[in-house]
Amino acid sequence: MNSPLPPPDPPIRASTSDSEPSLVRPPPSLIERHRLRMIAHLHRQVSWGLHLSFLNPDLVESCGALGFHWLFLDGERTAVTPANCRELVRAADLAGMFCLARVTGIHTTEIEGYLDAGVLGILAPNISNAEQAEALVCAVKFPRRGRRRASTHSRAASYGVCNDSGRATLIGAHQARHFHTANAATFTAALIENQAGIEHLEEILAVPGLDFLALGPSDLALSLGCDNSDHPRVKTLLDAARRRLTAARRPQIAVIDESQSAAEAVAQGSTLVAIPDAVLLNSAGLRFLSNTPL
Repeated sequence: MNSPLPPPDPPIRASTSDSEPSLVRPPPSLIERHRLRMIAHLHRQVSWGLHLSFLNPDLVESCGALGFHWLFLDGERTAVTPANCRELVRAADLAGMFCLARVTGIHTTEIEGYLDAGVLGILAPNISNAEQAEALVCAVKFPRRGRRRASTHSRAASYGVCNDSGRATLIGAHQARHFHTANAATFTAALIENQAGIEHLEEILAVPGLDFLALGPSDLALSLGCDNSDHPRVKTLLDAARRRLTAARRPQIAVIDESQSAAEAVAQGSTLVAIPDAVLLNSAGLRFLSNTPL
């Protein structure tokens, strides 16, 4: 996509009817800003993300100011939920970061809660077959592709206001446009973390609408009865899986535990790479203490 971004909208008249117009310049909708961020991501080889453990909006804004591109909200490993994520998503939006949430499973209400708050991508854990991957896509996408339920007054839908056709109107008459834009902006990711998922990888990759794959070395090792992800059996399966993903030209998501792992993750095909906030804090803290005279 090499086309330039559209110019700012001119002032428009906002009204729910043809009477009593007022001159305003409404900003692009939240979901449209998300779409433009994904266009920007496509221009980059890799987008750097923050895996959030410390659920603090100020930390999110600070990391956005540093230059991080996206925020990883981990609903499986931290205390974040659809109910308490809103201020974190709002901080990310203000900082120019898009959000990905790992959910606890393919649960419609949970997934829709994150999406309605303004989260852009959903990462589902423990995907083992094509049926589960299809269920993930259906939960994220509106019909006709999926079965996501309408929530046209959510934050992601700009609380029911649409700036279509040079007017700021209630979204009711423009639902089809909103659903289409949301389907284009949201993305899905499947986390493969057991042997069954590795064995059914080709079937999973064939599911239309599945955008990213992620491999979970630690849980894969546990599912194989191995002590750690450095076990030869685990490494053999992971290497084979990465070769298949590269051949299929499917981008990956990775969470790294140190900056030295970033180049390796990119070389293995990851385009969304996140580092935990705790790792950043530990690294900076240890570096400071090691250089501080006693």
